[in-house]
Amino acid sequence: MSILIVYSSVTGNTRLVAERIADALPTPADIYPVPKAPRPVGYALIVLGFWVYRGTPDPRMLRYMHTVHRQNVAFFGTLAAWPDSPHAQTVLSHARHALSDNAIAGEFLCMGKLSQQRFHTYMNPAYADATHPMTPERKARLLEGQHHPDAGDLARAADFFQRIALRLIPEKTF
Repeated sequence: MSILIVYSSVTGNTRLVAERIADALPTPADIYPVPKAPRPVGYALIVLGFWVYRGTPDPRMLRYMHTVHRQNVAFFGTLAAWPDSPHAQTVLSHARHALSDNAIAGEFLCMGKLSQQRFHTYMNPAYADATHPMTPERKARLLEGQHHPDAGDLARAADFFQRIALRLIPEKTF
């Protein structure tokens, strides 16, 4: 029994986390960017990685998530928000909903840096509006996000998904 890792990445954040997870697993994993991913069947565990788009997994990954049915799944996402924020809870809720007919073995979020273009747009005071005002907290979060995923994020993701794999996959298959 094997593990499938499918990820969607624009800036490289999610790909980096996916690769670190794959390296940490107790058994080799098949790892694919979402456009090249195989059908999600016949795996002991399917790990899905996405970047966050407007409070939900990105559109490519959402389409793929809707093809996953009655499987053991775990997912992770990278976002330009604190992983324990209300926004992050909304993201988790959307991902759970997209995978609702699966056995969800775990979920993980970490910060990820924005593209330079998007970062400069968001930092521009003229971009701020009533929904997204440029507060000192928002500025600090955007600046902090440019350093993520960092070594700590990668180590936490690796450990988290390694523990899931060890729990779900019989030891004799390693």
